[in-house]
Amino acid sequence: MAFSFIYLAAVLVVTAAQDLGYIENFQQSGSGDGWVEVSWDGVPGDSAYPFHKYNLLTDNDFSNDVLCPTTSCTYRINYLEACLEHQFQLTPYFDDPSGGSDLVGVPANTTGFTDEKPPGAPNSLSVVSEDDDGTTIQWSPPTQNPDCVEYYKVCARVDGSVATSCEQTSDTTIKMSALQACGLYHLTITPYTKSGSAAPPLQDSIVTRDDVPGPPQDVVVGVITEDTIQLLWNNPTLNPLCVDKFVITFGETHMSASNLRDTSVEITWGQEGSKVEGYDNEATLSPLSPCTNYTISIHSQNSAEMASEAVVSFAGTSETVPLAPPHVIVDPEGPDSILVIWGENENDRCVGSFQICWNDGIHPVEMCEEVEGGGDNTFVIRDLLPCTNYQVIVNVVTPGGNISDPTSNHTITTDVTPSPVVDLQVTEITSNQMAITFDPPETHPQCVKEYDIHIIDEDQTRRTLKNLATPSPYVENTITGLKACTNYLVRVSAVSPSGKRSGWEEVKNMTTGAAPSEPQELGVSDYTQTSITVQWFGPVDNSRCVTEYELSWEGSATGSDTLPNNNNFKMTYTVDGLAACSDVTFTLLARSASGDSPSSTFTQTTDGCPV
Repeated sequence: MAFSFIYLAAVLVVTAAQDLGYIENFQQSGSGDGWVEVSWDGVPGDSAYPFHKYNLLTDNDFSNDVLCPTTSCTYRINYLEACLEHQFQLTPYFDDPSGGSDLVGVPANTTGFTDEKPPGAPNSLSVVSEDDDGTTIQWSPPTQNPDCVEYYKVCARVDGSVATSCEQTSDTTIKMSALQACGLYHLTITPYTKSGSAAPPLQDSIVTRDDVPGPPQDVVVGVITEDTIQLLWNNPTLNPLCVDKFVITFGETHMSASNLRDTSVEITWGQEGSKVEGYDNEATLSPLSPCTNYTISIHSQNSAEMASEAVVSFAGTSETVPLAPPHVIVDPEGPDSILVIWGENENDRCVGSFQICWNDGIHPVEMCEEVEGGGDNTFVIRDLLPCTNYQVIVNVVTPGGNISDPTSNHTITTDVTPSPVVDLQVTEITSNQMAITFDPPETHPQCVKEYDIHIIDEDQTRRTLKNLATPSPYVENTITGLKACTNYLVRVSAVSPSGKRSGWEEVKNMTTGAAPSEPQELGVSDYTQTSITVQWFGPVDNSRCVTEYELSWEGSATGSDTLPNNNNFKMTYTVDGLAACSDVTFTLLARSASGDSPSSTFTQTTDGCPV
């Protein structure tokens, strides 16, 4: 190889000034099982230096001389590794007319891929590490076509189960949370190619480490009689395969932990199972004393008697679900308190206390207080919000914590005056409507039953046009039917259910302009032989937007005049210097900043015509 580089350098020096041909469009044109086909075009240079041959270097490793007497050439490179990108360098050689060595041209480079080949099976499965989060395993890639593996599908099944857990990885190692301690697992590791074809799998088994099982899950008390308590629970979520048995210890709740009854029940895992749907295990504790509260402790244990953390439950014998209170009476004592009175069933022997709960039906919070039994069955709920509908719920609670069905009632605390609305503003305004928004009062917003909205025309002696009683809650409102070019005052007050009214909040704004309609009733009010007095009334639509009137006339005299709008509804104008008994045609239009009205016309004859 050292000799070749020295030779090329020498040739390049000699041929630097020669007009040699060159290679273009060098690219992969085909592929197959272990081969790549390349193609190129040889562009001739000086005819004194014709192409002699090409040298094709593959993967910087081996080369072939290629003869191609045509300008378009193809060549197939065989015995290549599958699923790899291969490097190709093509160098042209040219005849030297002086008879010396071939001249070397500029090389061209490209890459190409062979078609994939099915890989073999992985091998050498082993366990790398184990912890509470799972087990890490690794394997060796296939010896046959390993580069054709795109990813591995790893499936695990615990011995004796049909359930399978699968994961994918592009590496040859993976940590699987499904591989927990104390288990015999059957593993299948299947390679897949880029095209999704599956290769032969590696099938093997592993045994995970011994460990302490986790505590029992979902421990609850089931059926209770006068002398028995049923305990239900599910298997641990942590290391469930490590469980050899469950150990239950119980005693009366009022005893100290050191004086708990030396009674335990050992349940071998999987020995009985549970007959109760939704639970893996059950046990019945007996004989027990009636109407007594018990503390029950249960833990998991492995074959080496290593125990999990204990789960403690409480239950009382002879306690059925107590009867609900026969009635609940609620009476608001003011804006922040409610008096609660409830009845009691005399036949409930194990009543321990009453649970009083309340909520406002809006906030996702429920407050509760416990009232000991044996009293007058009354309770005052304090620190409440005014104007709020509270649901009050009363439950009977036994000494063992069993709770009855609820009995409930509703009442509303008395109201107070809300504060004014906040951030009243006009958000959009046109010639005949406006949109207003505001936020509820900052103080006692729940006391708002409705909003009183007044819209006042300030250009017409503050005449109130509309009173809108808008129910709460309120976000925005569009006020329609307004006049263009008019100043309006909007007033908003919050009103409580009993009529308590907040202060007023105000905002002013003016509607936008619009072109007026034509003036009304253009006609004559008086005429002589030489003059005509015309009159008209303001437009029906958008009359307040009129800035001036333009009156023109044609006949025995021609002229025009512009009259400013003086906000009089009726206007008059006299034209003098006319001829007797002559027709005069008048044309009138109203002007505004937004455009002109349609014109009105009429014709009048002056006096003095022969009778």
